[in-house]
Amino acid sequence: MKKKIFIELSGLIRYGTAGRTAGSDVDGKAAIALPESDNAGKKPEKAAAEKTVILVVTHVKPDGDALGSALGFARLARSAGLEAKLLLPEPLPEKYLPIMREEKYFTSLEAAGSYSRIVVLDCARAGRVAGISAEELLKSDIVNIDHHADNDMRSVPGLVDGKAAATAELVAELAMYGDFGTLDPVTADFLLLGLATDTGGFRFSNTDARAFRTAAELVEAGADVDKINNAA
Repeated sequence: MKKKIFIELSGLIRYGTAGRTAGSDVDGKAAIALPESDNAGKKPEKAAAEKTVILVVTHVKPDGDALGSALGFARLARSAGLEAKLLLPEPLPEKYLPIMREEKYFTSLEAAGSYSRIVVLDCARAGRVAGISAEELLKSDIVNIDHHADNDMRSVPGLVDGKAAATAELVAELAMYGDFGTLDPVTADFLLLGLATDTGGFRFSNTDARAFRTAAELVEAGADVDKINNAA
């Protein structure tokens, strides 16, 4: 069931299906309800040609999970053939700068320019999204991916899974189970940063078998454990 859900969510991100509802159980009890796709009946080539321009955002004062999930998601989206613009309007913590490499991002909404969809990562409140007002956000086409059980944007399409140790874990699972993008070593670094941050270096009580499985997949994909341990 998990694989089916992440394939469905990756389809939502790719092609812009409207009307899906977010749930809280990735194992399928109330996860994602799917109406007919707005690309139903279209050939994959035509649907891909109509892809959206994604604006990737996260919460104010980004921590390792916010930054790691946003950077990782943007890279996965681009590797899947989508145009993804990352918005990080606030100064980033210095400890994360060494792993940023030359990742491109925008520091203002104006600089980012036009977009047709917003993917909100690791943010439980619309009013805490960095760089965009809650009013502007909620009137936009949104996909909401988060691991906070008290997320107040459950009415918009996406996935809220309070059982996940980190939002980066959900993003990693999009690649692992949903065939979304390419999980290369750089992307794996970012996602492992998010997972390591929110599990306290795999010491917190939210560190479960799922978190270890995801971490193992990221290390196999080339994540640099030493580098991430120094940053998380």
